[in-house]
Amino acid sequence: IEQVLCIGCCCVCLAMLLKSYSLVVLSVVLCVAANNFELCLLQKKKVRGKSSTETQKIDVELGGGGNEDFEQEQAPPRTPTFSAEQESPALLQNKEEEPQLKLQEGKNVEDAPPGESSTPFREIGSIMQMYENKKSLEEVAHQLLEDPESASTGSLFSGNPFRTYNGPLHVHGRGFGDESAYSSGKFPSLKKDCNNWAVVTTINPPTHAVKSVASLPSWCLVIVGDTKTPPDYLQSAGLEDRDDVLYLSASDQQLITDGFVQSVPFNSFARKNVGFLLAIKYGAKVIFDFDDDNVLLSQNFTDSGFVSPLASKVTEQESSLLKVRFLDVGDTPIAVFNPLPLMKPTTDGAWPRGFPLSQVKNTSTTGMDRKVSLGTIPHSSVGVVQAVCNGDPDVDAAHRLTRSDSFSFNTEPSALNLLVPAGSFTPYNAQATVHNYNAFWGLLLPHTVPGRVTDIWRAYFTERIMQDLQLAVVYAPPLVLHQRSHHNYLADFNAENDLYIKTDALLQFLQDWRDVSPSVPARLENLWVALYERGYIELADVEALQLWLAALINVGYEFPSLNSQSQLVAVAQPALHGQPYLATPAYNLGGASGAQTYAEFLKDAEGTWDSWQAWLEGNKKVAITRPTGTVVKLIMMTKDEWPLLRTWVLYHGALIGFENLYVLDGSSDPRCVDFLVHARGHWGLNVVFSPSNLNVLATEMTEMARELAKASDILMKVDTDEFLAAIPDSCPEGSPRVDSNCSIIPDAVADLLAQPPVGDGRQMFVPLACLSLVNDELCDEAKQEEVGLFTFQCQSQPSIQSVVDDAHSVTTQPSWKSVYDARTVTTINLGGHVISSDILPPWNGIQATASRFGFFHLHSRCTRQIAASSRMVMVGHGYISADWTDEQVLVHYRRKLGVIDFCTIDQSTFVNKVLGLQQSLSFHKVIWYLRFLAKCKRDDNPAQGFPSPAFRQFVEDATSKYSDLKAL
Repeated sequence: IEQVLCIGCCCVCLAMLLKSYSLVVLSVVLCVAANNFELCLLQKKKVRGKSSTETQKIDVELGGGGNEDFEQEQAPPRTPTFSAEQESPALLQNKEEEPQLKLQEGKNVEDAPPGESSTPFREIGSIMQMYENKKSLEEVAHQLLEDPESASTGSLFSGNPFRTYNGPLHVHGRGFGDESAYSSGKFPSLKKDCNNWAVVTTINPPTHAVKSVASLPSWCLVIVGDTKTPPDYLQSAGLEDRDDVLYLSASDQQLITDGFVQSVPFNSFARKNVGFLLAIKYGAKVIFDFDDDNVLLSQNFTDSGFVSPLASKVTEQESSLLKVRFLDVGDTPIAVFNPLPLMKPTTDGAWPRGFPLSQVKNTSTTGMDRKVSLGTIPHSSVGVVQAVCNGDPDVDAAHRLTRSDSFSFNTEPSALNLLVPAGSFTPYNAQATVHNYNAFWGLLLPHTVPGRVTDIWRAYFTERIMQDLQLAVVYAPPLVLHQRSHHNYLADFNAENDLYIKTDALLQFLQDWRDVSPSVPARLENLWVALYERGYIELADVEALQLWLAALINVGYEFPSLNSQSQLVAVAQPALHGQPYLATPAYNLGGASGAQTYAEFLKDAEGTWDSWQAWLEGNKKVAITRPTGTVVKLIMMTKDEWPLLRTWVLYHGALIGFENLYVLDGSSDPRCVDFLVHARGHWGLNVVFSPSNLNVLATEMTEMARELAKASDILMKVDTDEFLAAIPDSCPEGSPRVDSNCSIIPDAVADLLAQPPVGDGRQMFVPLACLSLVNDELCDEAKQEEVGLFTFQCQSQPSIQSVVDDAHSVTTQPSWKSVYDARTVTTINLGGHVISSDILPPWNGIQATASRFGFFHLHSRCTRQIAASSRMVMVGHGYISADWTDEQVLVHYRRKLGVIDFCTIDQSTFVNKVLGLQQSLSFHKVIWYLRFLAKCKRDDNPAQGFPSPAFRQFVEDATSKYSDLKAL
């Protein structure tokens, strides 16, 4: 035995020097020929001072988050479908008659007993262990020469192919050649239909993280148990009666006859794959992949109290654009991208788990030296959204051993998504990741690698195919708080070994890899085979992928086409306070170049009729196709107007589309802020959180209007209490009748928008407004959203003919609401009223004309609510101080206005006195608030008005459409 070992060790040493595969193979053959595998192992253990019956258990943590709770164990015997020609290595490893010896990987020479050089025996022992694990002699040689854990030369992992896949290729062209792959599996039944699914696997009792996701309205949850999961999991979680929660125990999963499900090992983080498949089978359009120690962050506007992941679209009419920050990479793309610095962490030099260590000091990988632009990308172009997590972010053990392991990211309302540059690779994990339908094929987690590697490998593999599909990865602001249990960082480091050793070679291979297969399944199969041949995954993973693809087809998943993908390009948009808003497509351009707004054109031209006609001629040259019908955009400013703000957004989002709403917000109420962040991220609402006061907001609205002029036909400035409607065609011509039989209705807006634009450049106005009557019975917050319960009195503005005949031009009467022709607007006033100076020449001297738009104006709702709103506006203008008492306000105005009775003074006299104080902005709120403080009696009577069933129904429909936003 000693002679054979001596010869074998000499061959190994020589092989290390010469890097000769043949000598390594020869050394192994010598032991094989002597039939001394067991003797070699016994000799190795003797040298280490171990008994022949001892084994070493590998406690390798398998997770990036909750997956760390799983222990690497062999799967119980199964009968998955494999090719007839080759038995799965996973099955070979599970044969009871072949006991395995598990050796701790990566031990140092110093682990040998003092005074003994165990290196030769350790190498021989490693060879024996590899052979027992059914590796080929070629694989043994490759690992000895190129794996730094066993090669004394310290050479890097090359990623070169060292073995050949000899199994079948199931995907031929666009489908599976073997019809048996379509065999139908038996799945558990589910009554609930969901578009949005969350998936988690766990071996722990129910956690706060799982319960937080289970509380989300409009989301279903599948919990994949394992052999160690408590048997009373659902009961202890209080979820046993929920029809939107599906729990699969280990025994439940064994009853599922699908071949893929049966191939996934137990005691493995890869059990999550079962949940992915079931979510897809039951209609998922979006899947939220999370861990059981990642708690959703709190928010303040829904029953659940938790932030919701980016969900599927409720209707096709919702915005299809996602607001992002993106990098100008130019001709120097970023091969591997570290997104964390641009997410504004509270620590320096952070990098995500899976990012190659060789690049952590390379600042060019962060994009911090590139121009960051603001804009939009189509939601349909996003495959994966990775949310960063606060508390204990997902960084690797090397980061935790050398830097802070607890830090957070930017959670300001203005924080925006970050688009990973096209062609760049970046790691994403399984902790808080949203996968869209077009990327479901990439959900599969490999199960032959440690759990702290599997989700990173999945990300890199998937990103390579996503590049062919022009699908993007987006990093999002924090969604969860990671409550990580205590860890041994050195054990984590050991489990992450592949990430440190192999990532560079993997990314180089993926960057160079090309495949011309016509379908996503075919390219996936070819890619995973190539990854197996290079040692990134094992054979069982290739077989699992084949079963996964077959299972996806079986449950009806439709793979994206490789031929229908347009180039992924982010479109730059204008911004205020670093926050973008939509101003495309830009079709309202003209002039000689066909690239100027009318306002830009007038910088070099006089505002004459000839100039207007010249600009219109240039507009005919614009290549961008304008939308059909009329595009109306609303600009609204708001502050702390909850819950009316929510009703306004949902109403108008359903009426004209969220992408046509522009909100400037100065709220401190967290309900308002959290809601607007949600609406911006989920529905495409244009939101600018502005610190400006009321006296500056008019300037900001004007800046926004000038940008919107190129992408709209009509602009209107409205308030939170103004709800757009229109006069139906059934109403008589001229001034509409003001009664319950003929009034403005919401549905008439759609009829107007379906028609070509009617504007000719002049200013228009709103001829009819229905004003709510005060109803103090609706003051309770629980009823304040039921705006349809108010009664109204409608007031008609002058008809077109009466305006023309009126000696007092309507352009001098600022009480009427303006409807701006977007091409000729130059200024937006705070009230959005008709003022001739707001229009560019030559139209600024022309009489305004009536439109068919109207408003339900909820200015009068309940007394104390109006008072609070009026006081807030007065503070915003600087008329009064925020800390003044009601008595101080009265004393101040009585000193300024003289001794007058606020209740009995004539209205016009009162107005003139307030205007004399240079308080023309929102003067009506000043008057109302002073009368409120003086306790003047109001004669409003809800019974004097009439209800609007059409308005009430539209509000109810719009609110129910977004049922995940139930009132507190």
